[in-house]
Formats: sequence, C-alpha cells, structure tokens
Amino acid sequence: TRTAVAATGRAITGSATAIGPGGNNGGGGCGVSGGGIQAPRIKAAQARRGTIVTGLSLAQWMPGSGTAMRQSMIAAGELVVGGFPGTSLPEGFARALRERRRGGAILFKPNVEGGPAQVAALARAIHASSPQPPLVGVDQEGGRVARLKAPLLEVPSMRTVASWGDVALAERIARAVGAELAALGFTIDFAPVLDVNTCPHNPVIGDRAFGDDAGTCARFGAAWVRGLQASGLLACGKHFPGHGDTSKDSHFDLPVVNQPLERLERVELVPFRAAVEAGVATL
Repeated sequence: TRTAVAATGRAITGSATAIGPGGNNGGGGCGVSGGGIQAPRIKAAQARRGTIVTGLSLAQWMPGSGTAMRQSMIAAGELVVGGFPGTSLPEGFARALRERRRGGAILFKPNVEGGPAQVAALARAIHASSPQPPLVGVDQEGGRVARLKAPLLEVPSMRTVASWGDVALAERIARAVGAELAALGFTIDFAPVLDVNTCPHNPVIGDRAFGDDAGTCARFGAAWVRGLQASGLLACGKHFPGHGDTSKDSHFDLPVVNQPLERLERVELVPFRAAVEAGVATL
C-alpha cells in the first residue's frame, strides 16, 4: 500500500487525468477545447511549500505535537516521494528522509547530468539517509522520455518497440533496462506507459504509448512490467485511468476523458488490467 500510494501520488501531481461524464465539460478531451486547470501557478506554490517543509526539522515542523500526532505525520510523510535540485543530496532532503518525512526521491534530468558514477553516488546517499528502504525512482520509459542517456541502454519509443511485433523481445529489453537501473541504486521505474493513444491530437502521449489499440498496449505493457520486475525493480503503470484520449497536456492543464464507462472498460482500462494480472507493483 505504501508503495502504490507513493507512486500514485507522483502521478497525480505530475500527470492528472479526470474522467468526465461525456460532452464538453471544460477539461479538453480529444478534440474538445477547454481551459482546464492552469498548472504553473499551482506548481510554483507547491515548490515553495515543498522547500519550506523539507527544510524544517521534525520538531520545527510539528512543535508541541503529541506522540500519536507525530507518528501519524511520519506515516503520511513516508508516502511522499519528493524531488530536489542538483546532482547531490541536499541536507534538508536528507534530514526529511532520516526523520521519515519522505519515503524516497524521484530523479529528473538535472539530478543525473553527471553520468552513471554520479547517479550511483546520489542513489547511495538517498539509501544511506533513509531508515528503511526508500523509493528511488526515475522516468526511464524509452524514446523521448528517458532521463538517463548513453552509456546506458538507449531504447526507442514504445510505439517503435511494439511495431516490431515481438512481445518476448520487449520483455528482454525491459529486463535489461531494469538491471541497469537496479545496479545504479534505483528501486522503481515510472514505466511503462499503459495509455491507449486514441487521440491524434494528444500533445503529451503519442509514441510514448505502445499503440492506438487496447490489445497491443495490453500485451506489450504487461511484457514491460514483467521485464522490469524480473530485474528486481518495481514497475509503475501510468497514467491511470488513461491519458490517451485527451488533447490537453496534464503538465499544464487538467485533461478530461469524455467517454462513457462502457468505452473505458473496452479501451482505456484494458492495459491496466493486463498489468495488474502481470503483477505490476504500482499504478
């Protein structure tokens, strides 16, 4: 439960999708215009809040709190996977890990610019600062969303992988990716993308998806899950409950999938069910 909630929290913060009852409700499904929720102001506020909270000690964070309250706040903090700037672990974030106000960290491009040795050292610092095994995550999908570059394995987009038509090969590639990440100290990869890219105007999914039909996405998504997790890594299927039929970028708006439940059961949810059957650790 801790792992699933932590991974889902990251997905909701960075890539939220809403399910609409159908019709234009302002969120911008495929071919639907709408304002959605503008994220830059929200993100700026979240960044300020995260910096302030992370920089405080537990006593400063909850002055005068009773033991029960502190334990509850620790339990909540362990569900949070946070981020930080730079290629080394800031002391404030390290303290948050030690005090169990963070359950781990996700590394982005600015965190991994020093190459494999730097990344491994940073991961070791995160592990050393955490009193229990932390979630150390990265978005290493392949194609245009891959934080780690050569000399690590560079994988093409998931659409390209699926176009080869070889599910067993896809699983072997995922296992190789997972082995490299595990060797560097990562414990979770925020992959695979399980969205069915049915909207040709989708600005954010596109070739990140295995295809535009549910069967292909289900077969190759489940294979990717098996491969990653065979290497000892946790996989995270995203972006539940489906981001493929939207025309808005969830980094800047709140997209809405304007489809009835029958369609969701037949298309959007199929790859996620297949991933669950394959034993996916998180969604």
